[in-house]
Amino acid sequence: RAFEFCAALSPRQASPADEDPEERAWTERQRVTGAVCRMVSYTATDCPQADFLLRGGCGQKVRVAQVVEGGKAHRAQVRVGDVLASINGRNDFGDQPGELLHASLAPPVVLVF
Repeated sequence: RAFEFCAALSPRQASPADEDPEERAWTERQRVTGAVCRMVSYTATDCPQADFLLRGGCGQKVRVAQVVEGGKAHRAQVRVGDVLASINGRNDFGDQPGELLHASLAPPVVLVF
């Protein structure tokens, strides 16, 4: 059935990556590095809010808006435009504004971008 569905599609459908420069950059980075994600763990004594900023949300992808050089996210090679995939293994936060989500991060916390 999957083959039938795929065969019914036109040869080249436009994907979100074709339209969004950040998606194109992320796709290219995945292709070049082979990395699928970056995991950053913050202990109880860490302050994730001082390490990076988030934007988006409210039904859109939550993305990294800024990364502080030398911080844990920077050392894990998190980049501006990367998508936040999970917080402590959960990914049910997309309806929240990125700024509010960022402010609510309480260590210890594990983030996957």
